Amino acid sequence: MGKDDAGAKKMPQNVSAAIKSPHSDGAGQRSALLIGNQSYSWGPLETPQQDVSAIEERLRSIGFNIHKSNNSTQTEIYEAVDAFLRTQVNSEILLFFYAGHSIQLNGRNYLIPVDARIDDPDLLSKLFDLGYLLESLASEKNRTSIIILDACRSNPFSALPHASAGLSELIAPHNTFIAFSTAPGKTAEDGDSKHSPYTLGLLKYLFQPGVGIEEAFRSIRRYVRIATENRQIPWENTSLEYDFVLATGNVDASERRVKQNRSASIASPAKIVIDRSVCKKIFTKFSLGIIALSIEEADAAPLCK
Repeated sequence: MGKDDAGAKKMPQNVSAAIKSPHSDGAGQRSALLIGNQSYSWGPLETPQQDVSAIEERLRSIGFNIHKSNNSTQTEIYEAVDAFLRTQVNSEILLFFYAGHSIQLNGRNYLIPVDARIDDPDLLSKLFDLGYLLESLASEKNRTSIIILDACRSNPFSALPHASAGLSELIAPHNTFIAFSTAPGKTAEDGDSKHSPYTLGLLKYLFQPGVGIEEAFRSIRRYVRIATENRQIPWENTSLEYDFVLATGNVDASERRVKQNRSASIASPAKIVIDRSVCKKIFTKFSLGIIALSIEEADAAPLCK
């Protein structure tokens, strides 16, 4: 796709709108497009491709067809989105996951391809406009769409005129759930482990069997807030009309007992047993200026005194 027609691209003509209504339990054919951009010459990231691989593994385990594009140029991102929509006409659930740099310019949100250069006088035409993705998904009104953006990583593009370090608020089209790794206008952390704090939260909570998507993201928000010491608070926007569960399946009796015991422990603080060695690791990390916590450490942090 050429730079001059980036904003004028239309939905492919052969994408059918004759899709069945979404099921409240998330059943039906499901497909995901995953993009991880990290090899930027001006601001390389550590975790996006590993984040994508981990999310891919979990999505495959719950029956998703996977399409993936890593370290993508603008042309490759547009082509991946178009091909995804064109070939997944029978999918009732579409999920888009992006990990990498992004930017807000003049109030619009863009993903930053790996070939974009901060000194390019025609920069705007070299970015991927998130509005194109939303408009494309909105044309399929009977699908359930999930957009997860582990973006807003701090980058030098934020110093450009009319730019913002974080993304602006996006209005979710019909039957769409949009999840941001951080609040509008804020930046997200890349982390110092093999995954970003936000992806760690996704891996911990999003794929629990039988858990509704809104409940899962409330848990993810709490996890990331604690793991980053309130520096990063995830945010969502939804227009879903159904109680949607991403990971279907019955919770067996043993899992139900675990959940009941966990709830009882929270209600009765005296019964909570803390592994003091985990607390020591947390204190040591903080004293060294290390802010990223493992899943176990983030769960224990509120209880360490």
